[in-house]
Amino acid sequence: MNNTKNPSSLYLFFTIIAATSLGAVATIAKYAQVSSETLTFYRIFFGLLFLVLYLLKSKQTNLLFKKPSWLLFLNGIFIAGMMSTYVQAMEYMDMVTVIMMIYLAPVVASLVAHFFMNERLSSLQFTTIMCAFLGFSMVMEFQLSLSGSELKGFIYSFIAMGCYTSFIIVNRLVDERIHDFTRSSYQLIVGSICMLPFVWQDMFDLSAAQFGWMVLAGLIPGFLGIVLSIVALRKVSTATFGTLSYMEPVTVIALGWLLFGQTLSFMQISGCLVIIMAGLLQAKLALGQQLVAANDAI
Repeated sequence: MNNTKNPSSLYLFFTIIAATSLGAVATIAKYAQVSSETLTFYRIFFGLLFLVLYLLKSKQTNLLFKKPSWLLFLNGIFIAGMMSTYVQAMEYMDMVTVIMMIYLAPVVASLVAHFFMNERLSSLQFTTIMCAFLGFSMVMEFQLSLSGSELKGFIYSFIAMGCYTSFIIVNRLVDERIHDFTRSSYQLIVGSICMLPFVWQDMFDLSAAQFGWMVLAGLIPGFLGIVLSIVALRKVSTATFGTLSYMEPVTVIALGWLLFGQTLSFMQISGCLVIIMAGLLQAKLALGQQLVAANDAI
């Protein structure tokens, strides 16, 4: 795979919307008060239903029956694993710490793509990734406590990080001829099937309010978050996607502050700003590459 993908501003916008949408799941989990397995199942299942409704409205349901790649089935498993362990980790650690640990994944994915997928990082791209990681470290205040039950949270977060890294990498390897919505539908179908055995007995044991939160989880972090991520990963390089996706932890932190009164220190606020600036610079670099490629083609 080469590194000649030069995304338009639309795909960069998709990446940012996907990241901020995914960040909403932590808040939904706090309000819904359901098990991690239940939230994961409904998030994926309702995300699939919203995708099907969109395809029905746009008369593109034929995309649901296109021949898939085996990589899509693999990524469906990674989606289920990432989401369930992410929510599970928040039962043992605060959501800011969990999301920041999981977001080591974009850095790992970018390095894997650099060394094994011929997506070479320029010095500036590498700098933006390291700045994002620096921002991550500042938010964590350069320390990580693993005392008591937090060790379990660390293990769940580490598994979620591995699944998310795999999700990014595998989506970059899927044949480009497979349509975005075909990619999305099969991954969501497999993810739903993977979670079904864990929620079968009590999947309908929800209050009206909890069911409403599950529908919202399917619409925002499910449909918008997952589908737009899959769409963007076909056009956006791993480094660009990884850096811009740090908008998700920033969203988690902002919502935690606004809705739950989780205060931030000056260093943590500074770290958020560093992450945002790194994302903006990465987007500018990606658009600059697109402009150069367009001029070369003339």
